[in-house]
Amino acid sequence: MSTVNVNAIDKESGSTLTLGGSGTAVTLHASATSSGFGDNTPRFEATKTSAQNAFADSTWVKVTFDSETTDSDGAYASDKFTVPSSEGGSYYFYSTVSAGTSTGGGISNLMLSFYKNGSIHTSGGRGHMGSADSISGYAPITISTMMTLSATDYVEVYVYCDTSDTNSTAVANFCNFGGFKLL
Repeated sequence: MSTVNVNAIDKESGSTLTLGGSGTAVTLHASATSSGFGDNTPRFEATKTSAQNAFADSTWVKVTFDSETTDSDGAYASDKFTVPSSEGGSYYFYSTVSAGTSTGGGISNLMLSFYKNGSIHTSGGRGHMGSADSISGYAPITISTMMTLSATDYVEVYVYCDTSDTNSTAVANFCNFGGFKLL
């Protein structure tokens, strides 16, 4: 192994500077910094700071997340992430929603879905949990997925509760929705 110590590497006028070749790994020292190598943007994460009450029983309901913790490209609104122009590609999304009943009823089915452009893309859930009184209080559910998206595609989070109580809710501070573009 050889070491080259220089202050700068510059390309010839009209040419391209290439590091490594096909099948060659280029590794930066742990204390080095990188620039222009990609940084998983756009990226966002949002949480709930207030409860979303009165989900309709046995119906898919859009979940709103009202507090952004990060939004690198301004692509998140309170109810969806929209891919900025020229940022199509593969994305990773995750969400956790805690749902429960305010009057002590139960949840027999709890599901969470990512919707892509208004249609279900990915669903996950606790499935059938028994009688309508099988969960008292609040139950968290988490899903994640990868999606290939084009500019202006949008992603939303929906929750489905089958309850014996018409006042199930998405609980403040226990819910999030985030995602980022994969390199």
